[in-house]
Amino acid sequence: MTFKDHQHCAKNWPALDPKRDGVTHPENLRKRLAALAGLLEERLQELAGEAEGSAFDLQAKADLSMLQAQLESIERWGGGQDLSGTLRAGHRELTTIYHQVNQRLRDTIALIGSAGGVYHYATDATLNDGRPV
Repeated sequence: MTFKDHQHCAKNWPALDPKRDGVTHPENLRKRLAALAGLLEERLQELAGEAEGSAFDLQAKADLSMLQAQLESIERWGGGQDLSGTLRAGHRELTTIYHQVNQRLRDTIALIGSAGGVYHYATDATLNDGRPV
């Protein structure tokens, strides 16, 4: 589909063409964003630590080295070697992606925290004729 096929969508998109007096913002957005960042930070600490569901927990529970050794010990079955390599690569990819997700969550927390400050500063400047408070 091309852009032209979706031009009608803009007519139904709220706040795409807001009227100045019709725009509302939640109260205490800075505090709400800070609280959200705090909750996400708590969850990140769990994921980065040794609790169930953490990266450490994943690595320990998804470790298939004993199975890999057993598969590799079957000399007359070439498929065992292949399966062992596949398991090793899968484990490596899974743990790598898990660590990347944790890093993206850290980035998201930082962005949410800074968004509250930017919003607060912009609101103050708007309410004071563009002069910083």
